[in-house]
Amino acid sequence: MKIGWIYKAIQLGWVIAFTTSTLASTKKVSHADHSSQRFKWNAVVGSEFHGFLRTSQYRDNWYGQFDLSLKTQYEWEKWEYRSEIKGYVLNKDVVSSFTPDLPYGFIGTTERLSKKHRIRFGRSSNYWSVSDTFWNQGLYEGRFTWDPLQSQNQGHIGIHYRYRTKNFSLRAMFSPISIPERGMPVKSENGILVSPGPWFIQPVDGTILNGKFLPAFYDLQYPSIADTLFRPGGAIKASLGSRNGFWGSTTYGYLPVNQVDLAARIEVPPQENYVLAEVHPTFHYHHLFTGEAGYRWKTGDLWVSGTREIPIETPVPSQWIRTPLRNTTLLSAGTRVQWMRDLSMGMSFLYVNEDPYVVPLTEQDFNLQLPGRHPYLRAFHIKGAWSAASNLQFNASWLFDTEYSNGVVSLNALWSPPNFRKVNVQVGTDLIRGETNSGWLGQTLGNDRFYGRVSYVF
Repeated sequence: MKIGWIYKAIQLGWVIAFTTSTLASTKKVSHADHSSQRFKWNAVVGSEFHGFLRTSQYRDNWYGQFDLSLKTQYEWEKWEYRSEIKGYVLNKDVVSSFTPDLPYGFIGTTERLSKKHRIRFGRSSNYWSVSDTFWNQGLYEGRFTWDPLQSQNQGHIGIHYRYRTKNFSLRAMFSPISIPERGMPVKSENGILVSPGPWFIQPVDGTILNGKFLPAFYDLQYPSIADTLFRPGGAIKASLGSRNGFWGSTTYGYLPVNQVDLAARIEVPPQENYVLAEVHPTFHYHHLFTGEAGYRWKTGDLWVSGTREIPIETPVPSQWIRTPLRNTTLLSAGTRVQWMRDLSMGMSFLYVNEDPYVVPLTEQDFNLQLPGRHPYLRAFHIKGAWSAASNLQFNASWLFDTEYSNGVVSLNALWSPPNFRKVNVQVGTDLIRGETNSGWLGQTLGNDRFYGRVSYVF
Protein backbone atom coordinates (compact mmCIF):
# COMPACT_ATOMS: atom_id res chain seq x y z
CA MET A 1 0.00 0.00 0.00
CA LYS A 2 1.37 3.40 -0.94
CA ILE A 3 2.16 5.92 1.75
CA GLY A 4 -0.36 8.34 0.24
CA TRP A 5 -3.22 5.97 0.99
CA ILE A 6 -1.80 5.23 4.45
CA TYR A 7 -1.84 8.98 5.15
CA LYS A 8 -5.43 9.27 3.91
CA ALA A 9 -6.52 6.34 6.06
CA ILE A 10 -4.84 7.76 9.18
CA GLN A 11 -6.36 11.20 8.67
CA LEU A 12 -9.84 9.87 7.88
CA GLY A 13 -9.72 7.53 10.89
CA TRP A 14 -8.59 10.38 13.14
CA VAL A 15 -11.34 12.79 12.09
CA ILE A 16 -14.04 10.13 12.38
CA ALA A 17 -12.81 8.99 15.80
CA PHE A 18 -12.55 12.61 17.01
CA THR A 19 -16.17 13.30 16.11
CA THR A 20 -17.83 9.99 16.93
CA SER A 21 -16.22 9.84 20.36
CA THR A 22 -17.74 13.21 21.20
CA LEU A 23 -21.10 12.28 19.71
CA ALA A 24 -21.12 9.18 21.87
CA SER A 25 -20.43 11.21 25.00
CA THR A 26 -23.16 13.74 24.18
CA LYS A 27 -25.80 11.26 23.10
CA LYS A 28 -26.70 10.44 26.70
CA VAL A 29 -27.66 14.03 27.47
CA SER A 30 -28.59 15.48 24.11
CA HIS A 31 -32.30 15.27 24.99
CA ALA A 32 -31.91 16.62 28.52
CA ASP A 33 -33.88 19.74 29.33
CA HIS A 34 -30.94 21.78 30.58
CA SER A 35 -29.97 25.18 29.20
CA SER A 36 -26.24 24.62 29.73
CA GLN A 37 -26.15 21.36 27.73
CA ARG A 38 -26.86 21.80 24.01
CA PHE A 39 -25.98 19.65 21.01
CA LYS A 40 -26.30 20.94 17.45
CA TRP A 41 -25.35 19.55 14.08
CA ASN A 42 -25.91 20.07 10.39
CA ALA A 43 -24.79 18.37 7.22
CA VAL A 44 -24.35 19.75 3.70
CA VAL A 45 -24.31 17.65 0.53
CA GLY A 46 -23.07 19.44 -2.57
CA SER A 47 -22.59 18.78 -6.25
CA GLU A 48 -20.61 20.98 -8.64
CA PHE A 49 -20.00 21.18 -12.38
CA HIS A 50 -16.95 22.96 -13.82
CA GLY A 51 -16.53 23.64 -17.51
CA PHE A 52 -13.49 25.19 -19.18
CA LEU A 53 -13.73 27.70 -22.00
CA ARG A 54 -10.54 26.45 -23.67
CA THR A 55 -9.22 23.00 -24.46
CA SER A 56 -5.92 21.68 -23.12
CA GLN A 57 -3.90 18.50 -23.50
CA TYR A 58 -3.22 18.46 -19.74
CA ARG A 59 -6.84 18.29 -18.51
CA ASP A 60 -10.39 17.41 -19.51
CA ASN A 61 -12.77 20.09 -20.70
CA TRP A 62 -15.07 19.59 -17.71
CA TYR A 63 -15.34 17.78 -14.41
CA GLY A 64 -17.89 17.16 -11.69
CA GLN A 65 -17.37 17.23 -7.96
CA PHE A 66 -19.27 15.84 -5.00
CA ASP A 67 -18.66 16.87 -1.40
CA LEU A 68 -20.09 16.24 2.04
CA SER A 69 -19.71 18.37 5.17
CA LEU A 70 -20.74 17.53 8.74
CA LYS A 71 -20.62 20.18 11.47
CA THR A 72 -21.18 19.33 15.12
CA GLN A 73 -21.31 21.50 18.23
CA TYR A 74 -21.85 20.66 21.87
CA GLU A 75 -21.85 23.07 24.80
CA TRP A 76 -21.40 22.32 28.46
CA GLU A 77 -21.74 25.05 31.05
CA LYS A 78 -18.15 26.25 30.71
CA TRP A 79 -16.74 24.16 27.83
CA GLU A 80 -17.63 23.62 24.21
CA TYR A 81 -16.83 21.23 21.39
CA ARG A 82 -16.91 22.13 17.68
CA SER A 83 -15.84 20.25 14.57
CA GLU A 84 -16.31 20.04 10.82
CA ILE A 85 -15.54 17.02 8.67
CA LYS A 86 -15.45 17.23 4.88
CA GLY A 87 -14.93 14.79 2.05
CA TYR A 88 -14.38 15.47 -1.67
CA VAL A 89 -14.39 13.28 -4.81
CA LEU A 90 -14.33 13.89 -8.55
CA ASN A 91 -16.85 12.09 -10.74
CA LYS A 92 -14.21 10.84 -13.23
CA ASP A 93 -11.77 9.44 -10.67
CA VAL A 94 -13.65 8.69 -7.47
CA VAL A 95 -11.09 6.38 -5.86
CA SER A 96 -7.84 8.25 -6.35
CA SER A 97 -9.38 11.71 -5.97
CA PHE A 98 -11.07 11.02 -2.62
CA THR A 99 -9.75 13.55 -0.09
CA PRO A 100 -10.93 13.86 3.54
CA ASP A 101 -10.47 17.06 5.49
CA LEU A 102 -10.93 18.42 9.01
CA PRO A 103 -11.03 22.25 8.78
CA TYR A 104 -11.44 22.48 12.55
CA GLY A 105 -12.10 20.26 15.53
CA PHE A 106 -11.49 21.32 19.13
CA ILE A 107 -12.62 21.30 22.73
CA GLY A 108 -12.31 24.66 24.49
CA THR A 109 -13.52 26.97 27.21
CA THR A 110 -16.35 29.47 26.87
CA GLU A 111 -16.84 32.96 28.28
CA ARG A 112 -18.85 31.47 31.14
CA LEU A 113 -15.59 30.08 32.53
CA SER A 114 -13.57 33.24 31.92
CA LYS A 115 -14.20 36.33 29.79
CA LYS A 116 -10.49 37.17 29.58
CA HIS A 117 -8.90 33.73 29.13
CA ARG A 118 -9.79 31.19 26.42
CA ILE A 119 -8.05 27.90 25.69
CA ARG A 120 -8.67 25.28 23.00
CA PHE A 121 -7.31 21.78 22.41
CA GLY A 122 -7.39 20.46 18.86
CA ARG A 123 -7.43 22.07 15.42
CA SER A 124 -8.37 25.74 15.40
CA SER A 125 -7.52 28.85 13.38
CA ASN A 126 -6.01 32.01 14.83
CA TYR A 127 -5.97 35.52 13.39
CA TRP A 128 -2.19 35.90 13.15
CA SER A 129 -1.96 38.49 10.39
CA VAL A 130 -4.48 40.66 8.55
CA SER A 131 -2.30 40.53 5.42
CA ASP A 132 -1.90 36.75 5.51
CA THR A 133 -5.68 36.43 5.88
CA PHE A 134 -6.56 38.88 3.10
CA TRP A 135 -4.10 37.41 0.60
CA ASN A 136 -4.43 33.83 1.87
CA GLN A 137 -0.66 33.36 1.51
CA GLY A 138 -0.36 30.34 3.80
CA LEU A 139 2.49 31.77 5.88
CA TYR A 140 1.24 31.20 9.43
CA GLU A 141 -1.45 28.63 8.66
CA GLY A 142 -1.78 26.23 5.76
CA ARG A 143 -4.47 26.10 3.09
CA PHE A 144 -6.66 23.41 1.62
CA THR A 145 -6.04 23.92 -2.11
CA TRP A 146 -8.49 21.48 -3.67
CA ASP A 147 -9.57 24.53 -5.70
CA PRO A 148 -6.62 26.99 -5.70
CA LEU A 149 -8.84 29.95 -6.67
CA GLN A 150 -11.05 29.24 -3.65
CA SER A 151 -8.50 27.86 -1.19
CA GLN A 152 -9.55 27.53 2.44
CA ASN A 153 -7.48 28.50 5.47
CA GLN A 154 -6.65 25.66 7.90
CA GLY A 155 -5.56 25.97 11.53
CA HIS A 156 -2.89 24.15 13.53
CA ILE A 157 -3.45 21.09 15.70
CA GLY A 158 -2.36 21.73 19.28
CA ILE A 159 -2.99 24.03 22.25
CA HIS A 160 -4.41 27.51 21.56
CA TYR A 161 -4.54 30.26 24.20
CA ARG A 162 -6.02 33.76 24.09
CA TYR A 163 -6.05 36.54 26.68
CA ARG A 164 -8.10 39.66 25.96
CA THR A 165 -9.00 42.89 27.75
CA LYS A 166 -10.53 46.08 26.39
CA ASN A 167 -7.29 47.41 24.85
CA PHE A 168 -4.90 44.43 24.86
CA SER A 169 -4.92 40.86 23.61
CA LEU A 170 -2.41 38.03 23.57
CA ARG A 171 -2.53 34.85 21.49
CA ALA A 172 -0.24 31.84 21.73
CA MET A 173 -0.22 28.45 20.04
CA PHE A 174 1.89 25.30 20.29
CA SER A 175 1.46 22.45 17.83
CA PRO A 176 3.21 19.08 18.24
CA ILE A 177 2.31 17.96 14.70
CA SER A 178 1.78 19.72 11.41
CA ILE A 179 -0.30 18.78 8.37
CA PRO A 180 1.19 20.31 5.20
CA GLU A 181 -0.98 22.01 2.62
CA ARG A 182 -3.06 19.59 0.62
CA GLY A 183 -5.10 19.68 -2.54
CA MET A 184 -5.93 17.11 -5.16
CA PRO A 185 -3.61 14.06 -4.97
CA VAL A 186 -0.54 13.81 -7.19
CA LYS A 187 1.17 10.58 -8.25
CA SER A 188 3.69 9.33 -10.81
CA GLU A 189 2.26 7.19 -13.58
CA ASN A 190 4.37 5.79 -16.43
CA GLY A 191 7.05 8.38 -15.75
CA ILE A 192 4.67 11.35 -15.66
CA LEU A 193 3.40 13.30 -12.63
CA VAL A 194 -0.39 13.30 -12.87
CA SER A 195 -3.33 14.55 -10.83
CA PRO A 196 -7.06 13.99 -11.27
CA GLY A 197 -7.66 17.74 -10.92
CA PRO A 198 -7.20 20.41 -13.60
CA TRP A 199 -5.04 22.84 -11.61
CA PHE A 200 -1.89 20.74 -11.29
CA ILE A 201 1.03 22.48 -13.04
CA GLN A 202 3.10 19.98 -14.98
CA PRO A 203 6.90 20.13 -14.57
CA VAL A 204 9.09 20.25 -17.65
CA ASP A 205 8.82 17.25 -19.97
CA GLY A 206 12.55 17.05 -20.67
CA THR A 207 15.81 18.89 -21.23
CA ILE A 208 18.51 19.35 -23.85
CA LEU A 209 21.88 17.73 -23.09
CA ASN A 210 24.79 17.87 -25.54
CA GLY A 211 22.50 19.27 -28.19
CA LYS A 212 19.96 16.45 -27.86
CA PHE A 213 16.50 16.55 -26.30
CA LEU A 214 15.99 13.93 -23.59
CA PRO A 215 12.49 13.33 -22.21
CA ALA A 216 12.06 13.33 -18.42
CA PHE A 217 10.89 10.22 -16.56
CA TYR A 218 9.50 11.14 -13.12
CA ASP A 219 9.47 8.81 -10.12
CA LEU A 220 7.63 10.31 -7.12
CA GLN A 221 8.94 9.09 -3.76
CA TYR A 222 6.52 9.15 -0.81
CA PRO A 223 7.84 10.55 2.49
CA SER A 224 7.41 8.76 5.79
CA ILE A 225 4.52 9.61 8.11
CA ALA A 226 7.04 10.84 10.71
CA ASP A 227 8.66 13.27 8.26
CA THR A 228 5.25 14.49 7.09
CA LEU A 229 3.41 15.01 10.37
CA PHE A 230 5.74 15.13 13.37
CA ARG A 231 6.96 18.70 12.97
CA PRO A 232 6.26 20.85 16.05
CA GLY A 233 5.97 24.62 16.01
CA GLY A 234 4.51 27.62 17.78
CA ALA A 235 3.52 31.26 17.46
CA ILE A 236 2.66 34.22 19.69
CA LYS A 237 0.92 37.54 18.96
CA ALA A 238 0.41 40.69 21.07
CA SER A 239 -2.08 43.41 20.05
CA LEU A 240 -2.91 46.87 21.37
CA GLY A 241 -6.05 48.83 20.50
CA SER A 242 -9.79 48.86 21.05
CA ARG A 243 -12.65 48.00 18.71
CA ASN A 244 -12.48 51.47 17.12
CA GLY A 245 -9.45 53.71 16.68
CA PHE A 246 -5.76 53.03 16.19
CA TRP A 247 -4.34 49.56 16.76
CA GLY A 248 -1.04 47.74 16.40
CA SER A 249 0.22 44.17 16.70
CA THR A 250 3.40 42.12 16.54
CA THR A 251 3.62 38.40 15.80
CA TYR A 252 6.42 35.83 15.90
CA GLY A 253 6.26 32.25 14.72
CA TYR A 254 8.69 29.37 14.55
CA LEU A 255 6.71 27.05 12.32
CA PRO A 256 6.97 24.34 9.68
CA VAL A 257 6.67 25.73 6.16
CA ASN A 258 3.16 24.77 5.12
CA GLN A 259 3.98 24.27 1.44
CA VAL A 260 5.65 21.02 0.38
CA ASP A 261 8.98 21.53 -1.39
CA LEU A 262 10.01 19.21 -4.21
CA ALA A 263 13.65 18.16 -4.53
CA ALA A 264 14.83 15.92 -7.36
CA ARG A 265 17.74 13.57 -7.89
CA ILE A 266 18.65 13.73 -11.57
CA GLU A 267 20.28 10.83 -13.40
CA VAL A 268 20.88 9.90 -17.03
CA PRO A 269 21.06 6.08 -17.08
CA PRO A 270 23.87 4.67 -19.27
CA GLN A 271 22.83 3.99 -22.85
CA GLU A 272 19.35 5.38 -22.20
CA ASN A 273 17.72 8.28 -24.04
CA TYR A 274 15.88 9.84 -21.11
CA VAL A 275 16.49 11.73 -17.88
CA LEU A 276 15.40 10.05 -14.64
CA ALA A 277 14.04 12.58 -12.11
CA GLU A 278 13.48 10.98 -8.70
CA VAL A 279 11.23 13.50 -6.92
CA HIS A 280 11.40 13.73 -3.11
CA PRO A 281 8.87 15.86 -1.16
CA THR A 282 10.80 17.72 1.55
CA PHE A 283 9.68 19.83 4.50
CA HIS A 284 11.28 22.94 5.98
CA TYR A 285 10.90 25.40 8.87
CA HIS A 286 10.88 29.18 8.97
CA HIS A 287 11.00 32.13 11.37
CA LEU A 288 8.23 34.69 10.82
CA PHE A 289 8.30 38.24 12.22
CA THR A 290 5.23 40.42 11.53
CA GLY A 291 4.34 43.96 12.54
CA GLU A 292 0.98 45.50 11.65
CA ALA A 293 -0.90 48.70 12.44
CA GLY A 294 -4.07 50.41 11.34
CA TYR A 295 -7.16 52.39 12.14
CA ARG A 296 -10.66 50.97 12.60
CA TRP A 297 -14.02 52.70 12.52
CA LYS A 298 -17.58 51.44 12.63
CA THR A 299 -17.89 50.63 8.92
CA GLY A 300 -14.31 49.94 7.82
CA ASP A 301 -10.59 49.96 8.48
CA LEU A 302 -7.16 50.82 7.09
CA TRP A 303 -4.06 48.71 7.70
CA VAL A 304 -0.39 48.28 6.83
CA SER A 305 1.65 45.11 7.32
CA GLY A 306 5.27 43.99 7.15
CA THR A 307 6.62 40.43 7.50
CA ARG A 308 10.16 39.08 7.44
CA GLU A 309 10.52 35.38 6.67
CA ILE A 310 13.76 33.50 7.39
CA PRO A 311 13.63 29.89 6.15
CA ILE A 312 15.53 26.99 7.70
CA GLU A 313 16.05 24.41 4.98
CA THR A 314 16.15 20.68 5.52
CA PRO A 315 19.49 19.51 4.06
CA VAL A 316 19.41 17.46 0.86
CA PRO A 317 22.36 16.02 -1.11
CA SER A 318 24.23 18.80 -2.88
CA GLN A 319 23.70 17.27 -6.33
CA TRP A 320 19.92 17.39 -6.00
CA ILE A 321 17.90 20.26 -7.44
CA ARG A 322 15.13 21.98 -5.52
CA THR A 323 13.00 25.11 -5.33
CA PRO A 324 15.11 27.67 -3.47
CA LEU A 325 13.88 29.07 -0.14
CA ARG A 326 15.13 32.60 0.38
CA ASN A 327 14.87 35.23 3.09
CA THR A 328 11.82 37.24 2.10
CA THR A 329 10.26 40.58 2.98
CA LEU A 330 6.51 40.96 2.49
CA LEU A 331 4.84 44.38 2.61
CA SER A 332 1.18 45.16 2.11
CA ALA A 333 -1.48 47.76 2.81
CA GLY A 334 -5.23 47.62 2.46
CA THR A 335 -8.65 48.91 3.38
CA ARG A 336 -12.17 47.61 3.89
CA VAL A 337 -15.38 49.63 3.73
CA GLN A 338 -19.00 48.62 4.28
CA TRP A 339 -22.10 50.58 3.24
CA MET A 340 -25.56 50.11 4.72
CA ARG A 341 -24.79 46.51 5.77
CA ASP A 342 -25.53 45.32 2.23
CA LEU A 343 -22.48 46.39 0.22
CA SER A 344 -18.82 45.90 1.19
CA MET A 345 -15.50 46.32 -0.61
CA GLY A 346 -11.90 45.56 0.23
CA MET A 347 -8.64 46.23 -1.57
CA SER A 348 -4.95 45.67 -0.93
CA PHE A 349 -1.52 45.90 -2.56
CA LEU A 350 1.18 43.29 -1.98
CA TYR A 351 4.95 43.62 -2.42
CA VAL A 352 7.19 40.55 -1.97
CA ASN A 353 10.98 40.82 -2.18
CA GLU A 354 13.08 37.64 -2.09
CA ASP A 355 16.81 37.86 -1.45
CA PRO A 356 19.03 37.11 -4.49
CA TYR A 357 19.66 33.47 -5.38
CA VAL A 358 22.59 32.07 -7.35
CA VAL A 359 21.51 29.17 -9.57
CA PRO A 360 23.78 26.10 -9.05
CA LEU A 361 25.31 24.46 -12.12
CA THR A 362 23.11 21.39 -11.69
CA GLU A 363 19.97 23.51 -11.96
CA GLN A 364 21.30 25.30 -15.02
CA ASP A 365 21.28 21.95 -16.80
CA PHE A 366 17.87 20.77 -15.58
CA ASN A 367 15.12 22.62 -13.72
CA LEU A 368 11.65 21.40 -12.78
CA GLN A 369 10.35 24.92 -13.49
CA LEU A 370 7.72 24.69 -10.78
CA PRO A 371 6.04 27.91 -9.56
CA GLY A 372 7.61 29.63 -6.58
CA ARG A 373 6.22 29.29 -3.07
CA HIS A 374 4.92 32.87 -3.19
CA PRO A 375 2.34 32.95 -6.00
CA TYR A 376 2.49 36.76 -6.31
CA LEU A 377 5.48 39.08 -5.98
CA ARG A 378 3.76 42.37 -6.89
CA ALA A 379 -0.02 42.40 -7.00
CA PHE A 380 -3.18 44.20 -6.02
CA HIS A 381 -6.56 42.71 -5.20
CA ILE A 382 -10.01 44.31 -5.16
CA LYS A 383 -13.05 42.39 -3.99
CA GLY A 384 -16.62 43.25 -3.12
CA ALA A 385 -19.90 41.70 -1.99
CA TRP A 386 -23.51 42.82 -2.33
CA SER A 387 -26.43 41.29 -0.44
CA ALA A 388 -29.23 42.16 -2.83
CA ALA A 389 -31.76 40.29 -0.67
CA SER A 390 -31.79 37.96 2.30
CA ASN A 391 -31.54 35.00 -0.08
CA LEU A 392 -29.39 36.51 -2.86
CA GLN A 393 -25.74 37.59 -2.74
CA PHE A 394 -23.26 38.65 -5.43
CA ASN A 395 -19.45 38.55 -5.12
CA ALA A 396 -16.80 39.96 -7.43
CA SER A 397 -13.02 40.25 -7.33
CA TRP A 398 -10.13 41.31 -9.54
CA LEU A 399 -6.60 40.17 -8.75
CA PHE A 400 -3.81 41.55 -10.94
CA ASP A 401 -0.20 40.33 -10.86
CA THR A 402 1.74 43.49 -11.75
CA GLU A 403 5.07 41.61 -11.85
CA TYR A 404 4.02 39.46 -14.83
CA SER A 405 0.96 41.38 -16.13
CA ASN A 406 -1.49 38.56 -15.47
CA GLY A 407 -4.88 38.79 -13.79
CA VAL A 408 -8.05 36.93 -12.87
CA VAL A 409 -11.61 38.23 -12.64
CA SER A 410 -13.97 36.17 -10.48
CA LEU A 411 -17.77 36.57 -10.37
CA ASN A 412 -20.35 34.47 -8.53
CA ALA A 413 -23.88 34.60 -7.23
CA LEU A 414 -25.48 32.61 -4.37
CA TRP A 415 -29.26 32.14 -4.22
CA SER A 416 -31.70 30.21 -2.03
CA PRO A 417 -35.29 29.61 -3.16
CA PRO A 418 -37.68 31.72 -1.01
CA ASN A 419 -39.76 28.78 0.15
CA PHE A 420 -36.95 26.24 0.39
CA ARG A 421 -34.01 27.84 2.17
CA LYS A 422 -32.24 24.51 2.73
CA VAL A 423 -31.25 24.51 -0.95
CA ASN A 424 -28.42 26.78 -2.12
CA VAL A 425 -27.63 27.44 -5.79
CA GLN A 426 -24.36 29.04 -6.82
CA VAL A 427 -23.09 30.02 -10.26
CA GLY A 428 -19.83 31.73 -11.15
CA THR A 429 -16.92 32.21 -13.50
CA ASP A 430 -13.16 32.80 -13.30
CA LEU A 431 -11.51 34.52 -16.26
CA ILE A 432 -7.68 34.43 -16.36
CA ARG A 433 -5.93 36.83 -18.70
CA GLY A 434 -2.23 37.56 -19.11
CA GLU A 435 0.72 38.45 -21.27
CA THR A 436 3.29 35.89 -20.05
CA ASN A 437 3.48 32.28 -18.84
CA SER A 438 5.40 33.32 -15.71
CA GLY A 439 4.05 33.36 -12.19
CA TRP A 440 1.25 31.19 -10.85
CA LEU A 441 -1.47 32.88 -12.89
CA GLY A 442 0.70 32.72 -16.01
CA GLN A 443 1.11 28.97 -15.64
CA THR A 444 -2.68 28.53 -15.37
CA LEU A 445 -3.54 30.57 -18.49
CA GLY A 446 -6.24 28.77 -20.44
CA ASN A 447 -8.11 27.58 -17.33
CA ASP A 448 -10.93 30.10 -17.77
CA ARG A 449 -13.99 28.39 -16.38
CA PHE A 450 -17.63 28.60 -15.45
CA TYR A 451 -19.20 26.55 -12.68
CA GLY A 452 -22.45 25.77 -10.97
CA ARG A 453 -23.17 24.28 -7.56
CA VAL A 454 -26.24 22.93 -5.83
CA SER A 455 -26.17 22.03 -2.13
CA TYR A 456 -28.70 20.85 0.42
CA VAL A 457 -28.48 21.56 4.13
CA PHE A 458 -29.87 18.92 6.49
